[in-house]
Amino acid sequence: HFRALIDSFVIDMEQQAIKLVEVAHGERRA
Repeated sequence: HFRALIDSFVIDMEQQAIKLVEVAHGERRA
């Protein structure tokens, strides 16, 4: 149960990191 909570938390962090990287690249291009 605790492990599943950590897994979902890590997935959320990864998704947010990917969004930040995409935004950073987009701003650099523009």
